[in-house]
This record gives sequence, C-alpha cells and structure tokens, in this order.
Amino acid sequence: MSLEWLALVSAFLWAGASLLSVIPARHLGTFAFSRWRMACVSIMLGLMTILSGGFGSLSLSYIGMMAISGFIGIFIGDTCLYACMNRIGPRRSSLLFATHAAFSAFFSIWLFKEHLSFQGWTGATVVFAGVLVAVAFSGSQQKKLEYTHGALWLSLLLGLMAALCQSLGTIVAKPVMMGGADPIAATFIRMITAFSANMGL
Repeated sequence: MSLEWLALVSAFLWAGASLLSVIPARHLGTFAFSRWRMACVSIMLGLMTILSGGFGSLSLSYIGMMAISGFIGIFIGDTCLYACMNRIGPRRSSLLFATHAAFSAFFSIWLFKEHLSFQGWTGATVVFAGVLVAVAFSGSQQKKLEYTHGALWLSLLLGLMAALCQSLGTIVAKPVMMGGADPIAATFIRMITAFSANMGL
C-alpha cells in the first residue's frame, strides 16, 4: 500500500472516530471522555507492543521525545479538539482540525529545511482560508451534528489550537520515526503520557 493510501485511510478513520465520539464526548465531558479513550487505546497499544517486542526499538532519548510529542499532540491537542467539537459539532471541528496539514508543512520547512512548491503553498493557503470561511459562515441551525454552544471565536481558537498541537506533536515525533522506532511502541509512549497527564487533572 502506498503512502498516499495510508494517509487517506488515516483521514477516513479520523472522520469516522469523530462521528462516533459526538454523543459520549457530550455526555461525559471533554476530560472524562479523553481519559477513557486514552486508557482503552493505551491498553491495546501496550499489549500489541509486548507481543511484537517493539519496546526494544526505543532508546531513552526516543522515549523522551515521544513523551513530549504525546503531551503536546494528544493531551493538549485532543483535549482542545473535543472541547471544540462539544461547542460546534464534529463537522466544523474536523474542518478546523484539517489545518494541521498546513501547520505541519510550515514547521517542516522551518525546522527541517524541507521545500514546498508554489502549488503546495497555494493549496495550503486555500485550504486554510477555506476552512475558516466554511466555519465562520456555516450558520447556527440547531441540528444533531451541527450546533453552536458559546462564542464562535473561542471554538475557532480551540480548533486551531488542536491542529497546531497535533502538528507540533508530529514534528517532535518525526526524527524518532525516521530513526527506525517501532510505530506501535512509539504511539504507546505518546498515548500513555497523555493518559498520565489527563489523570493528573
């Protein structure tokens, strides 16, 4: 399977997870829902890592970097994302979260000296602007999956913060993944760090 297909599968799963999260996130609240979610995923990833022996691929420096990545990308990022979703619904929160691709491109250029073509810059700008316009002018009709609670500007801020933290978490994790770390073990470190931070609240 090509990398592009993996990215599309990932996006599809994110969209499906957002829809499944609407009712429990609103019922339990942002922190409680995130805590249960992180606990379940941590258990699954931990068991998979033990069975695969993936912990051997992680050095102490790798563990530290993945812990930082998990704290920023999952603990802060997911908390902001679900807080945003509880305020404006899954569709608009997912639109805002899509801007993490533009943030990631910017940080890759800044930190890793990667190059983005003119078409790439144009696409990132159009996506970013389109998301803001779509959210700002989406109306306030009260529907099951389309609603507005509280100030729209705060919801925008939470959604963009979620995207920014997701991007930063990915950037921090990039050297570890490029260094050959087992992806399941690395993700487990991210998730268990976020879960531990959530439990401390």
